[in-house]
Amino acid sequence: MHQTTVHVRNVFTEYQQWLRDRQHALEGVYRLSQCDWALSQDDGVVTYRRDEVITAIATFSMIGSYCADNGTWLWAWANPAIDRAHSIPQAQCAAWASDTGLREFAQPVFRVTECPELWSDAVPQWELAQASRTTVDRIASMAAYSVGALGVHYYTNPHLHVIGCAVLRHIYLPVRSC
Repeated sequence: MHQTTVHVRNVFTEYQQWLRDRQHALEGVYRLSQCDWALSQDDGVVTYRRDEVITAIATFSMIGSYCADNGTWLWAWANPAIDRAHSIPQAQCAAWASDTGLREFAQPVFRVTECPELWSDAVPQWELAQASRTTVDRIASMAAYSVGALGVHYYTNPHLHVIGCAVLRHIYLPVRSC
């Protein structure tokens, strides 16, 4: 394995641990994994509910999505279905490309299997789902770390075999009236 690849993977490992710690802290306070959620591009928030009661509200920035069917990552800024006001800016992706040496990060869409730092081509067929999740985690953790996010909101569309993610910028409890 090339030394640059090893270095970038080590950086991603650090980012992933940092994000796991952030996610664990969010779970401890808000128990988001036990909530239903609704993401609104109109309002720019993700609303979390448990037993029909709003538990937390978070502002977000969309990062992008991974399609398992064709093994591609699509940045949110390049996705016509995502409001650019709620996506990580294209310039930031270009900066990550420069920082990591991964030219692919500057592209609107790329095959993760062509980025050895993100993907291992030695993955057996039965482990593809886990390898896909690791790829998404690596990209999401880099985005979250670079913007100092509180955590990441993952969403899936099982029918389309898509995993998407957004960084949580601020999270707060709703104001309750007496």
